[in-house]
Amino acid sequence: ANPTADLAVASTSVSDSVQAGSQAVFGFQVNNYGPDSSNNVTLTDAVPDNASFVSFVQVSGPAFSCDNPISGGPGTSTCTIASLASGDSATFIATFDVNPGVATGTAITNTANVASPVSPGPATPDENSLNDSISASTTVSAGGGGGDCTLNCPEDINAVADTTEGGQ
Repeated sequence: ANPTADLAVASTSVSDSVQAGSQAVFGFQVNNYGPDSSNNVTLTDAVPDNASFVSFVQVSGPAFSCDNPISGGPGTSTCTIASLASGDSATFIATFDVNPGVATGTAITNTANVASPVSPGPATPDENSLNDSISASTTVSAGGGGGDCTLNCPEDINAVADTTEGGQ
């Protein structure tokens, strides 16, 4: 019998909204649902429109080798592993700077793809291609921040602020 596998990628945005000029963070998980190991697994993740690259790091699972764009630029992160065993999973975090001036309501959509390409070497056929690509989005919200923070206490309460506690 020829080996087969079911590679899958799942994604989430850390926040439903983000402000222009701040960072959008996305999480990815690559899984091999088997029944066999998958050879030459490749995960790709392009920098979303209206954003620039900050980082793409693996936080768990069998070690992939990643090639990332330069910081502050466009491009695609490509992570590979020679073999991903049945039942194994790997988790990644992608961080992007949302370009200043991006209009409120603009979706920052990040798409990741996983595959077992034929080259180099033998590939393991993926019997379910419906879970090989995933997108997650966050929406640019109206700006906040940059203003002063004010604490208003009722008249019968005294609040002491120690701004140097613990070196913080």
